[in-house]
Amino acid sequence: MEQSEVTIAYFNNGLDVLSMLSRWQVPSSESVMIFMSSVLFCIVATLVLPGKMVQGVPLKDGSRITYKINGLSVVLLGTLFYGLLCYFNFQIGNELIYSLVCKSFGQLLVTSLVFSFLLTSFLNLRCVLQPERSNYVYPKWNIIMNFWCGVELNPHIFGFEIKQFSYRPAFLMIGILNLSFAFEQFRLYQTLSQNFITFQIISFLYLIDCFVFEEGLIFMFDIIEENFGFMLVFGDYMWTPFIFTLQNLYLINDFNVNHFQTVANILIFIVGYIIFRGANNQKITFRQDPKQVWLGLIEPKVLETSRDRKLLISGFWGMARKINYLGDILVAISQSFPCLQCGHVLPWMYPIYLTPLLLHRAMRDNERCKEKYGKFWDEYCSKVRWVMIPGIY
Repeated sequence: MEQSEVTIAYFNNGLDVLSMLSRWQVPSSESVMIFMSSVLFCIVATLVLPGKMVQGVPLKDGSRITYKINGLSVVLLGTLFYGLLCYFNFQIGNELIYSLVCKSFGQLLVTSLVFSFLLTSFLNLRCVLQPERSNYVYPKWNIIMNFWCGVELNPHIFGFEIKQFSYRPAFLMIGILNLSFAFEQFRLYQTLSQNFITFQIISFLYLIDCFVFEEGLIFMFDIIEENFGFMLVFGDYMWTPFIFTLQNLYLINDFNVNHFQTVANILIFIVGYIIFRGANNQKITFRQDPKQVWLGLIEPKVLETSRDRKLLISGFWGMARKINYLGDILVAISQSFPCLQCGHVLPWMYPIYLTPLLLHRAMRDNERCKEKYGKFWDEYCSKVRWVMIPGIY
């Protein structure tokens, strides 16, 4: 069997991260073209394709941003179009487009990093020139923290809200990278490995889920509260697409077969997804109608507070206060689990970074709610004892 040049280039004789990074060259004309084409496609498709118009939560000034919910059609159309290019062996120069994308993984990563830096710089400079746009969290002189956290809550470019939009090129790039490695493995071996198929299916389902429930994204903490600084820009354009697809670099030449591992992998995903999506859907249903019986089965039980707010204490939310985080972590583990026999830690980056991040977020949220609800939060915690894992934590 011919071994993939991709893996030879990056992971020959085991993983040496520093050596790998040193071989990642500066952005090439091809990597810039591929990356920018995906972003421009998302812009045009978002504007052209129909979508439901949904209002976000009220902002501090009382206004509400209207979002166009058509991310699913945008990302699926982009992924389908790229898949057709791969199927019909479209070439750039003398190279198949999917082979080029695989070999340019590092250059694409660096391209996205440079793009993130330039976009953040533009947004910050614009707020300096147009102070009415700014929403400073840190003093103006703290350039580093303002660059990292951002100085504008909901930046628009030509009337285009870019914070919510940025999920689209992130997930389209996931589709592009995953398809490229799938076509490349099939070109090399005329088959797809069991672990590779498992990863591809779980990754695709995760991508679809994000946009099937896109309306819920506009109520996320990132969208509502956090400025659009380098942290979020980098997260959307570099971290998400490349950390979520690192597994491809290990699985492209991996033909280890372990049926028990595959079954365990699928079960972890199913359990994690049920917890994650079930908990989030229950909360969305409760927000829309606090009296509605969820799925026609679970009566909403609540704890009344003095702030005219109700805290849900039934169903998933009666098991743990942040049980959706548990589901999120299990889904992350399921995306790295196909690499169990690869012997390297890097393809586990997603669950490794996500777990402490969500643990810290849970602690921050507990402090914020304690301050917000006072004695009612103590009563809530006595009724819902566990933070994330029922019976353990």
